[in-house]
Amino acid sequence: MGRFEGRSVLVTGAASGMGRATTLAFAAEGANVLGVDLDADGLTAMASEAADLSGRVVTHQATIGSQAAGQAAVAAAVEAFGGLDVLANVAGVVRSAKIADVTEDDWNLMFAVNVSGMFWLCQAALGAFGENGGAIVNVASNAGLMGQAYFTGYCASKGAVVNLTKALAMETAKDNKIRINALAPGQTATPMTETIQLPE
Repeated sequence: MGRFEGRSVLVTGAASGMGRATTLAFAAEGANVLGVDLDADGLTAMASEAADLSGRVVTHQATIGSQAAGQAAVAAAVEAFGGLDVLANVAGVVRSAKIADVTEDDWNLMFAVNVSGMFWLCQAALGAFGENGGAIVNVASNAGLMGQAYFTGYCASKGAVVNLTKALAMETAKDNKIRINALAPGQTATPMTETIQLPE
């Protein structure tokens, strides 16, 4: 029996990189996992790989960033599995540019996905956790702890994730059945990081 046998998990960014690895790891431990991502083809490929694992994987194509999208994703998990036990906010967007070259579109996209989408999913998940509580893991970055040249928007958004997580954890601390934590990994070889081109 896997460690997450019978548990319901929602993972964002599930089509590639750390989100994909997280989804497959939960499924290998027996969890029922709703994998959320914008990339439909990536979700299909991931779900195909998960077919032989002990857990069940269901996909949900969506762009996160709005309250409605967060509510819809959590509702899809509850409908598919009858409840929600774990939320893993892994999805993220990164853009690099000199300060003078940062565009409004790129800045807004990073905050929509990295911060707003994460918050709305947390809000919806906290409302869906049952009497046994649940766990939330938000993926931040070491860039949000110490900063990095040419990544002002990304660093700012990941710094926001760190304090967002702290604030959520403090507010829910009175309920010892809910755990909220953040991870701050260093640069990891994923399809997202492979597209980064530093300014000359």
